[in-house]
Amino acid sequence: DYHVRVTVDGNLAGSTLACRWKQDDKSICWITQLVVHRNYRGVGLASGLLRTLLAYRDDVYGIMSSHPFACLAAASTFGSKYNLA
Repeated sequence: DYHVRVTVDGNLAGSTLACRWKQDDKSICWITQLVVHRNYRGVGLASGLLRTLLAYRDDVYGIMSSHPFACLAAASTFGSKYNLA
């Protein structure tokens, strides 16, 4: 499991939780939680949190969320390497 968080002026502004595994020679990264405090939304923190996960160079990225902004952040960050559920 991976946990990434971001602070602004010492305040927790957002975090993401993800898990990784291998399947059929593919590295999978599945985001199970993506949250940004309402006072810090709209400034790119969600995309920034997700971009930190790109450092691992997984083959497939997915996010478990029905929140439209979380899905949009994943789509813009991961491009064609995403699955929305």
